[in-house]
Amino acid sequence: WYATRRSRVELGPSSPDINTLYVEGVSAGCNAAAVLGDEILFQINSELGIRKANTVDLSPSSGTWGPASDVYYKMATNPLNSDVFATVTSFSASSLGHVQILDSNGNLLSSFTAGAVPGGIAFDVRTVAVVDGCTNSNASNYNPDATQDDGSCVFDNVCNVDAVLEIEAVSYSYTPENAFVEVGATVTWSNVGGFHDVNGDVNSLTGTSYGNPESFYIDPVSGNSANPTCIGSYTFNVPGVYTYDCSIGSHAQQGMVATITVGTGGCTDEAALNYDPEADFDDGSCVDSVSGCSNSDAVNYNESATIDDGSCLFDQSYVDSTFDAGVASVDCSDVEDDCPADLDGDGVVTTSDLLDFLSSFGLTCE
Repeated sequence: WYATRRSRVELGPSSPDINTLYVEGVSAGCNAAAVLGDEILFQINSELGIRKANTVDLSPSSGTWGPASDVYYKMATNPLNSDVFATVTSFSASSLGHVQILDSNGNLLSSFTAGAVPGGIAFDVRTVAVVDGCTNSNASNYNPDATQDDGSCVFDNVCNVDAVLEIEAVSYSYTPENAFVEVGATVTWSNVGGFHDVNGDVNSLTGTSYGNPESFYIDPVSGNSANPTCIGSYTFNVPGVYTYDCSIGSHAQQGMVATITVGTGGCTDEAALNYDPEADFDDGSCVDSVSGCSNSDAVNYNESATIDDGSCLFDQSYVDSTFDAGVASVDCSDVEDDCPADLDGDGVVTTSDLLDFLSSFGLTCE
């Protein structure tokens, strides 16, 4: 290892022609080299930079290549894209098996750890047979073995579109009239009778905008049950409730109006009591306060109530237990009493109740 050398071997029908050029005055050792285009990349001992030489006559090229910050043990060029894989090591346990991937200009693309110093780098390049077919798993003719989509996919709707729902237009109706889909879903419309469009822009009954999350319109076509035709399709990427109609003639007046709810509605106000973090759009259901009975001892206690509206009702056992506990006074305005004339509480209204009343008649209440 008294020198670094570069060799060019020409293989032919006779003996190979070998041309070797030494780089004098340097110590070689186990250093890396690789062919990149029409140049040889090589590194010599005690140098971090990568030298280059012409592959034709082995003459040195100007400048260096790579980051010039590491010692490389092995290098190899990816034959598909000319990226250079180089193993970095200082032959210490902390740097074993670190592999850098450099582009053809010497820029670091990425790196990974192999766990050991690779004695060599090899690329297994294979030719894979191309199988044409439908690669969309939602299609009825999906081919899991296909490697290249050939545009042959067939979908179960008249429009032959990758959609989650097909709505039929016939006479004066859309079926289903009220549809529900997820955000990002594609919907198709087919005409199975009459001449219809899909108008999600201006309300045909009022002449004003529907105010949909997004306006949409699909031109009219004719169709019949024997030969359904595709009106069109639309992909709903914005959540919310969409209303649309058929703007042809008096179709909307005849009831040809429908809705599509995209996503899940709910309260999106984080300050509201019924905030729903899973809601895709606000459906106007937010509640700031709840009125009701907030007394947990009442028979009609509402644990959700934030404002007591005076509606609390108590049963007789609660009133009796409260008096037994020595409470001086109880607000009985909300206590249900189906026999208010039973003053002595014996369950019947008799003369004794009248005598109790007369005994207190004329007294001044303070």
